[in-house]
Amino acid sequence: MRCFHCTAFMSPREFACTHCGSLRNPEHPAERIACERHDGDEAVATCLVCGVPVCRRCAVLRDGKFFCSNPEHGRIFEDSLVVYTGQSSFEAAMIVHHLSRAGLASLTFSLRDHVETFWLAGDENHQVRVQRTEARTALELLENLGLMVSAEQETATH
Repeated sequence: MRCFHCTAFMSPREFACTHCGSLRNPEHPAERIACERHDGDEAVATCLVCGVPVCRRCAVLRDGKFFCSNPEHGRIFEDSLVVYTGQSSFEAAMIVHHLSRAGLASLTFSLRDHVETFWLAGDENHQVRVQRTEARTALELLENLGLMVSAEQETATH
């Protein structure tokens, strides 16, 4: 399946495109979700950083990507990378703890923080982001601690 907005490939499990934030099929009645900020308006996308559902009135489109009205989120997206995506806040907190002990700053966001996306979030609803310049170091640290599966291990198990 391809995204209606950016044409990137989307997994059937994704309700929003991970490349641009556009909802999978905003025209399909069963897949409509409400904007969190404008009651009664249908969302067209979710913010690529925090996951909040946004409608046409409040969506900020920047270089073909959707963000919420928080002016920092465009910068956060450009300056950071996701080093962990998972299902529990405990796992995300554990990742943040280990990154912090290594002197790496991180930010966490959860789709579970938003009413409309709470049930749609699936297994990948918590994200931990680090500065782009520190992403390789962060991933190596997490892999060395056994908190991440390396690409080689992932390939070997499938």
